[in-house]
This record gives sequence, structure tokens and C-alpha cells, in this order.
Amino acid sequence: MKRIILTSIALLLVVGCTSKRNPNGSISGTIHYKGKPVNGATLRLHPVSGEGPDIPIPVSQEGTFSGYDIPPGEYKIVVESQDPPPEALKMPELPKDSAKAEEMKQKFQQMRGQEAPTIPYPNKYKKVESTELRCTVTKGKQEKLVLELKD
Repeated sequence: MKRIILTSIALLLVVGCTSKRNPNGSISGTIHYKGKPVNGATLRLHPVSGEGPDIPIPVSQEGTFSGYDIPPGEYKIVVESQDPPPEALKMPELPKDSAKAEEMKQKFQQMRGQEAPTIPYPNKYKKVESTELRCTVTKGKQEKLVLELKD
């Protein structure tokens, strides 16, 4: 019995000492330009203080994003497009067989639709020196950010 009590106390001490909360924060939200989602991009958080690394946050095809384990602080947000290379947008050479050509054309259009390129948006959001987007990250979960790019 004494052994069980000592083991239980040791276990409680270990659990109590190791269960620290994450001191960092998280952000999520949406990004739009002229009412359309800025899809397939990456948001890059740059610490205003200049201390610490940039933090990349991917943006979905619907223009939503979520970033976790972000150190608290003030950040400038740069929007990097993830446009596919031009050759990926070109229709491949179609076979002479019309049935196969039509099937290949449909598959290509379907594939392009799944990975739509980022819509064009103002260049000022592409550089840390000119972006107007900012956010403040605090410990814990943040309210959803709504980022609306403007000309």
C-alpha cells in the first residue's frame, strides 16, 4: 500500500511539473481582394521588432488561414502568391482520337480548377516595407482576422 501511495505522489509531481500551457498564440481568418478570396497564397508574418524569424501561414483555395504556436507580438503581414509556373497552365497537346482528346481536356480543366492560381492583388502587399497589413498576436486563441486588401 505504501508503495502505491509513493508511486501516485511521484506521478502527480511529474504531471504537475510538465503540464505547462503553451505561451504562444494562434490566429485564423480570411483574406479577400475586391470580394474574391486571395487563394492558394502564403501569409508571411514579419516581427515588427525585427527579432525572430518570419512565420509562414498557408492560405486555402477559399481564402482561409490558420496559424498556431506563434510568439506573442506585433507583426507585419506580407502576402506571397503561389502561382503555378506558366507551363502548368498550358493545355497539353491533345491526341488525334477525339474521344481521348475530350477526356484529356476535361481532366486538365478539372485539375486546373482544383489548384486555381492566386488572384492578382496590389504589389504593396508583397513587400514588408510597403504592406499595410498588421496583426497583434497574444497568448491563446485570437478572434478571427478579416484581411481585406485595398488598392
